[in-house]
Amino acid sequence: MNKMIEKAKIFCIEKHKGQKRKWTGEPYSTHPIGTYEIAKKYTNDEEVLVGCLLHDTIEDCGVTYEEIMQKFSKGIADIVKGVTHELGSGWVDTRVHYLANLSLAPKKSVFVALADKIHNLDCIVDALDNGFVEVDKLQSPYRIEWFNNSVALIARERLKSDAGMFLINKLQGKTATFMSKYHKGVYR
Repeated sequence: MNKMIEKAKIFCIEKHKGQKRKWTGEPYSTHPIGTYEIAKKYTNDEEVLVGCLLHDTIEDCGVTYEEIMQKFSKGIADIVKGVTHELGSGWVDTRVHYLANLSLAPKKSVFVALADKIHNLDCIVDALDNGFVEVDKLQSPYRIEWFNNSVALIARERLKSDAGMFLINKLQGKTATFMSKYHKGVYR
């Protein structure tokens, strides 16, 4: 692991200290690290990988864009800003703002977003499969499907690399499997 990625991993763990994943109670830092692990299978781009590790720090930790720019770089700060949820008046409004932001963000942000959504969906499915949460405690599965497919649509317009296309297909495939299991009553 190179120095910048190691620095980002330490920063991520420090900033998310005390935060827990919603359903499992695991340390929250397992999510950005999991997002990083997914992305590193498809890219060695240091900015993308660092962006994965830092992607929730502005949104969830009170870290500023300027702080990321100082500690890492403007490019990395731009990537993180591109995947930051700005609070709206509800779940859908927040996601609509996110999608509008993502459609204008650096392409590297879109790559981070795909890895993030794949990891989030993997965690949701794992929580459902292991009884940590019931499906009626989630946002509507239809909302999850809409959001993931919207991210994939933006990515399909913006990313043309083989790795990008693979991640798009992976997200859409996992989303379809999740919805199929939901419709079959597996999660009820």
